[in-house]
Amino acid sequence: MRVMKFGGAVMRNPEGFAAMTSILRQYRGEPLLVVVSAFSTVTRDLRRAAALAEQGDEPGALAQADLILAQHETFARQLLQDTATLEALSMLLRESGKRLREYLRGVAITRELTARTLDAVLAYGEYFSVHIVKHVLQEQEFTPAFVDAADIVVTDERYGAAIPSRERTAGNVEEKLLPHLHRGLMVITQGFVGRSTAGEITTMGMESSNLTATLLGELLGAREVIIWTDVDGVRSADPRYAEGTTAVPQLSYAQAYAAAANGVKLLHPNMIEPVRRAAIPLFIRSAFAPERSGTMITRATPAVVPPILSLRRITVLHIERSHPDNSSQPVLPETLVRNPQNVLSFSTRPDSLCLLAFCPVADLHLHTLPADASLQTWADYALISIIGEQPSATLLALTQCSDLLQSIRLPLVETGTQAGVARIAVPLQQAEPLFQRLHDLLLHSKPEYQDNY
Repeated sequence: MRVMKFGGAVMRNPEGFAAMTSILRQYRGEPLLVVVSAFSTVTRDLRRAAALAEQGDEPGALAQADLILAQHETFARQLLQDTATLEALSMLLRESGKRLREYLRGVAITRELTARTLDAVLAYGEYFSVHIVKHVLQEQEFTPAFVDAADIVVTDERYGAAIPSRERTAGNVEEKLLPHLHRGLMVITQGFVGRSTAGEITTMGMESSNLTATLLGELLGAREVIIWTDVDGVRSADPRYAEGTTAVPQLSYAQAYAAAANGVKLLHPNMIEPVRRAAIPLFIRSAFAPERSGTMITRATPAVVPPILSLRRITVLHIERSHPDNSSQPVLPETLVRNPQNVLSFSTRPDSLCLLAFCPVADLHLHTLPADASLQTWADYALISIIGEQPSATLLALTQCSDLLQSIRLPLVETGTQAGVARIAVPLQQAEPLFQRLHDLLLHSKPEYQDNY
């Protein structure tokens, strides 16, 4: 039994749907769980609609919701040929759209957007997409069984970043998924979404559709989990910022986790642990080039892994208190307290804290700081991370770069290594040229890496 996840990068146009159905035909007749996420920018658009409602702009919020529904309707008409099938799907979208509009009206009236209500709004993205995928597959003569992820994945009540319960979810998997799969059927569900123990809809945070796939893969004892995307696996660097990137054919779970924790595209830390626990191979592959093997993540540590580079925009903050208390905990903006994954601290004293935040200044809610706290921020910075096989390899990589870093005399905020990762924070306008030069130095001057591709 396999688990496959298809995301917005694949299901962005009819060609992506054709690629998905072509892949699924190769596994016809065997048990298969298919996990889908929202299309393209839909989650972001829903978040915008909720924000407009919170501001009291009911017409703007409803117009945004109507635009989202119209986009799905248009997409459905491009994909479906059968009139009856299209009408059934259109009715479902309209009824769901009514409930979405009711949520937004309520927020606009009260001007209060709770995390619980936001989760209920955001969950519609996956709900719309999974039903379109279901109807498309039915028209392509598949017979998928749909099981709502909210009826499978049980989470806590940390809305926006809910943590799934393995034990409670395992019971639902046995009751609601396995009977279909034991009959050799394809089951389709959505990622990102769960339900709290109190019965409320929750979402599990950014990139958590992949977590849905790996968690269910673990609980099903799947032979493999495949994440289908639009690129051929993990690259040595993000192709948006560097030319001449190379594929990384294999990573260990530990290497993948380190890469994910440091912002490497296609990976997220929370998706690694379930497959690691169950020793299930995880593949990152391109739906548009399925003949290529992509990146395999397994327990085995490959002999050679090239350094992997990531680049993320950051905010640099220096917080100082004139009357620090006796607490050993440095003061943080409330947003970063609630979302510690957005913080990389690199300097702290009893009266001050210097840190890197992976979110814009506007999202930090800095008014929550104590009255005696003074703050300096630098918004236009980027963090370059060099992820090596092991600490010694990363130190060697940083040493190789030292002449380059000294020659261009950048005003560095931080250089250093931790757990096999070297990090360099530099002004944004300098980041991309430096990123390319570091990539060229570390990758293309090493014949031993070239020989493995």
